[in-house]
Amino acid sequence: MLSTALDAHPAVRCCGETLSPWRKDLPAGESAERILCREVYRAATGIAAAGFKLQAEDARQGAHSDARGFLRSIGVRAIHLYRRNLLRQLLSFETAERTGVWILTGGKKRPTPVAVELDVTAIEARFRDLERLYARNERDFSDCPSIRVAYEDLATGGRGAGEEEEMVRIFRFLGVAPNAVRPDTRRQERRPLRLAIGNYAEVARALAGTRWEGFLIEGEP
Repeated sequence: MLSTALDAHPAVRCCGETLSPWRKDLPAGESAERILCREVYRAATGIAAAGFKLQAEDARQGAHSDARGFLRSIGVRAIHLYRRNLLRQLLSFETAERTGVWILTGGKKRPTPVAVELDVTAIEARFRDLERLYARNERDFSDCPSIRVAYEDLATGGRGAGEEEEMVRIFRFLGVAPNAVRPDTRRQERRPLRLAIGNYAEVARALAGTRWEGFLIEGEP
């Protein structure tokens, strides 16, 4: 959602998951620096800010393990995107796993809703893993200019001032003039947690009394 919104700005080029380990079209042994310079940081008329989407675990080891070092060396500006409600994030991942739809663009039909059952024995461990990933990525770019952006502040779908204000803040951070933009993606799961999680009562009992209990409160736009 954020990537497509940024790419809609005429002075911004935001590529996708350039260093995704699932890409099959990259030459064997090619460094992250060469790939990024060719596909992302290439010269282009009118482009004032260029970037790409780096997943938490992308390029930590293997052929593209030089990525973070290279990005730090060029003083990249890092936008750390996170989700406050980790239960919603976990549900989103599990829903995509079951439907096979990871990105729902404007012209794509929303898949038939499924009730996802979560493994309550592993849910707290998965929350901790997500928190560690967030913290580790912020440490990786601690010497670079950076901002934190919460998914919930962008997911208003154009229905409130919060989304517009957040995009203005991001554009100013990138050094480009604010512009009215709209993402080309939609949320796949919009139902209340009680309906979207098949074993909601079991999940609620597991989170009761923990520091994650607040995730059950429906406060998202």
